[in-house]
Amino acid sequence: MPRRPTVLIVDDVPSEVVVLGEVLAPLCEVLFATSGVEGLELARRCLPDLVILDVVMPGLDGLEVCRSLKADPRLAPIPVIFLTVQMGEGEEYAGLRLGAVDYLAKPTPPALVEARVRNHLRAKALYEQQCALVAELRAALGAQTKARQASQCAWCRRVATDRGAWEAMLIPPNAAFTVCPDCLRELLA
Repeated sequence: MPRRPTVLIVDDVPSEVVVLGEVLAPLCEVLFATSGVEGLELARRCLPDLVILDVVMPGLDGLEVCRSLKADPRLAPIPVIFLTVQMGEGEEYAGLRLGAVDYLAKPTPPALVEARVRNHLRAKALYEQQCALVAELRAALGAQTKARQASQCAWCRRVATDRGAWEAMLIPPNAAFTVCPDCLRELLA
């Protein structure tokens, strides 16, 4: 059974966290923090699938939290959605330039928040599947390339090594066949 995604909500207003948590609970596991510092610590510890950030918070604000998330190679792939009262064009642009995937103004209808979170979680899951497939393809291509580079003597079944020696070993069935120098001398004799 696939694991449920985890969403971290970082907002200094506890009532906002509770409302969002109730909206998102059927969709995902919900973690919460009421400060930017606490949110960063929780993100580093739990590696959530998505972070919802308020921009205006005392101390470390949402923009700084986003900047820190995107600067950490482990946390950088995590999508960030800003959900905030401060919705000027400049703030929205700043958040998106820092790497946020979305920007919503408070108050936002719960159904809209749920739909955006669902879409971004799905996009992240597809991205992770794509990365896994690329890694699998690279590994298969590497193995296939090595198999093609190996030469096996059609008579004695020894394999040519990188150093030019011929050794007995198992070789994949799609390897290129040749004749080792010893067998060639016997054939030509």
